[in-house]
Amino acid sequence: MRTIFLFFILSFFFTSLTGQTFKAYAVTGLNASQIDGDFDAGYNKIGLTGGIGIGFNINKTMFVSTEFLYSGRGSTNSIITSTTEPNGSIHLDYIELPIMLRIGDWYQEEDKYNKVWLELGASVGRLINANVKGSNVPEIVNDFRSTDVSYIGGLGYHMNKNFFVNLRYTRSFFPLYRNPDAMPQEVAYFTSYYISLRVGYSL
Repeated sequence: MRTIFLFFILSFFFTSLTGQTFKAYAVTGLNASQIDGDFDAGYNKIGLTGGIGIGFNINKTMFVSTEFLYSGRGSTNSIITSTTEPNGSIHLDYIELPIMLRIGDWYQEEDKYNKVWLELGASVGRLINANVKGSNVPEIVNDFRSTDVSYIGGLGYHMNKNFFVNLRYTRSFFPLYRNPDAMPQEVAYFTSYYISLRVGYSL
């Protein structure tokens, strides 16, 4: 995480030197998250997300960016047994570094921005806190993967030059937890995914 933070600081410093093509922005919002393998379904864990980003325009339609984010994830359901009554939750806190490519449309010549965009990218996240409640094996948290690699897809809309809204879907490439020896009523794996609704301000 020190390397990620240093990279972001250097990027911000570089931006101050070449500010003609670079843009900085801040975002905040909510994650609606779920974990495959917890014997339940639905985006039923709400967490906060927010941070800062920096990027540059390749041309009028393409924009590349990186962000430094906090992201709250997890699930609220029956995390260990397959009973129908919810009896627990998983809470996860991450620091994330997404790298994104935007493809924009509806270009505004006067203010030089695109009204709408699609985006694709990937993210590396570091688990900084994990908490399991309602489980008969709470020590499972010690076996959670500390580094997460995810893919991201999303879309966005600029209300004006500065303010925008953004919807993203993020899913992990690798399980948060895996137990190849799990019995039928035990957890075999956890895989995290979530939807983010964010609002932002772009300089």
